[in-house]
Parts: sequence; structure tokens; C-alpha cells
Amino acid sequence: MASRITRENERNIRTNDFLQTNIGDFAGNTFATAQIELLRAKMQAAGNAREMQISKHGAARQQYEIAEEATDALKQAMRDIADFAVTMADDIEGIEEKFRIPRSGGKRGRIARARAFAADAVEYKAMFIERGLASDFIEDLTQKADALEQSLESASAKTAERVGSTESKLQAHKEANKIIARLNPIVQMLYRNNQTKLSEWNFATHVQRDDKPKPPSNPTA
Repeated sequence: MASRITRENERNIRTNDFLQTNIGDFAGNTFATAQIELLRAKMQAAGNAREMQISKHGAARQQYEIAEEATDALKQAMRDIADFAVTMADDIEGIEEKFRIPRSGGKRGRIARARAFAADAVEYKAMFIERGLASDFIEDLTQKADALEQSLESASAKTAERVGSTESKLQAHKEANKIIARLNPIVQMLYRNNQTKLSEWNFATHVQRDDKPKPPSNPTA
């Protein structure tokens, strides 16, 4: 079932359409015409915010997907270093502890650990390369950590923009509700002797109520 906000928004759209169609009937009432124009602007703002909300939601999801791919790439680069470090333990006591893969800490923790890997690997760079790692493995690790960090920051920014768009849409919606409430007595009086227009207005401004749940039927004996 549609939420009350959704049903109110449908009411607001109908009401705005009605008022724009019949704007000429309010030519003699400057307050009413100003309110009708304000309602049109609020509906446009709500629509724009809704479009932005959808766009930023999609952009945030895309960035989180990129972050997952960047995480996998960083994990693999760290695992390669850790695996090689284990084979060096006989020559360098405790080196495997410097390059132990974290079991927890999340993506941010993994980035920090990868940067520690890069710093600690400098001392043993020649040995790692001798055993098979690429000559730029430290730079590659740093780039992968940067890529993950950037994707997380971008995803966070897009999420914040989506939240802002949602708030803007809700604010415009609330203001539209108030405008319609202010216009209602004006329209009721204007169309008091025009049952057709009054019925159209009442239909446009009606917000459907939630259906009441049906009581459970008594089981047959």
C-alpha cells in the first residue's frame, strides 16, 4: 500500500493540475494567484529533487560497486606480499608478522594496513622482487589503496547528496501541503455555485485513506 506521503504527493499533483487549468478563475484574487504560482514552483522543486534523489542513489550504488572491485584488487595485492613474506621467514625472523592479512577492520582498516605493508616492504623490496613480485609492487599496492579510498569517499559524497535531495523533496512536499490548505477555503467559496468545478476540486484534493484491515473470520465449528 502506498505511504501517506506518496498519496499526498499524488493529491498535490492533481491539485496543481486543476489550479493551472483553472488559473483564469482566480484573476481577481492576487493572494490566490500568488499561492497557485508558489504551489507550481514547489511541485517543480519536489520533482527536481526526486530526479536528483534517483540519480544520486544510482551514482552511490555505482561507487560502492567500484569500491567492492577495488577491495578485491587490494586484497589480492596484499595477499601476494603476505604469501611471499611467509617464504622469507627462515631468512628474516618475524617478517611474516609485518605482512599479516587483517581478519577484520573493514575497508578503511584494510587501506590503513595496505599502507603499512607498503612502508614496511621498502626495506625488503629487493628480496620480494628477487622472489617474483613485480618491480613496482609497492607503487601498485599504494595505487590500489588510493583507488579504494577514492571510491569510498565518492560513494559517501553521493550518499550525502542523495540524503540532501530527499530532505529537499520532503520540505517542498510539506510546503505544498500548507499551500493547498490555504487555498481550500478560497476555492470552496469561489465554486460554491459551480457544482462541477467544486466536485473536481474535492476529487483533486482528496487524500485516500488507508484501507482498514478486515477482522479475521470466525473459524467454523
